[in-house]
Amino acid sequence: MIDEARVHYAITNSGGISPNVVQAEAEVMYLIRAPKPSQVKELYERVVKIAKGAALMTETQMEQEIQGACANLIPNQTMEKLMHKQMMQINLAEVKHEEIAFAKAIYESTSAEDKEAAKKQVGSLLDKALANHPVFNQIAPMSKNVSFMKGSTDVADVSWNVPTAQCVTATWAYAIPFHTWQAVAQGKTEYAHDAMLLAGKAIAATAIEMIENQELISQAKQELISQAKQELEDRLEGESYECLVPSHIQPPNYSESEQEDYSVV
Repeated sequence: MIDEARVHYAITNSGGISPNVVQAEAEVMYLIRAPKPSQVKELYERVVKIAKGAALMTETQMEQEIQGACANLIPNQTMEKLMHKQMMQINLAEVKHEEIAFAKAIYESTSAEDKEAAKKQVGSLLDKALANHPVFNQIAPMSKNVSFMKGSTDVADVSWNVPTAQCVTATWAYAIPFHTWQAVAQGKTEYAHDAMLLAGKAIAATAIEMIENQELISQAKQELISQAKQELEDRLEGESYECLVPSHIQPPNYSESEQEDYSVV
């Protein structure tokens, strides 16, 4: 198993609550991650073999079902440069003093470990500035190095088939980790809303320029599309797209009451 791979699990049905009884059945959900789909497939097959081996040892039966999957993201710098140019032309909204004070309070509520991790990402100088003004109010330069956010997104499957670009804006204070109450607490702030609008404007402006600018359309056919396609082929490293979700798997249908319960969970 490679270092970058991850296997997460959750016991979704323990079979019962009696501590002195071996239950008739139980269920567990696994989330398997790796940098490339081929590595995920290989690791998935290994996890299934381990489950089958455990069933043989305990003289029980095992069934497995794939409930969802997504590929790795293939970024496209050709389109990202165009989107970055659009972001540079958009006026940034000013963050109010009371909102800065709120962001500072949120920043101070994070652990020392989270602050240190953020400092390693941005460096000492920027860390000092962001500690005093935790809402980043500039457009960062285009990075020369391609980096990836460690998460899951179903637009990644799209990026295997057509050139795809994304942007990131500051919707919460510096050093705040994902999936935390601090991130949720900032969801209705003005700076979060402004950052969302910034992303929307940048995406829309990029699309408009590509559609309406005839000179750019001409260039796009010769340069942008050709470069994007070549870049796509280069980044795929000889691999081709394969949807990891079996064709017979369909999204579940929920009633309104079930949807309400699901959203709560």
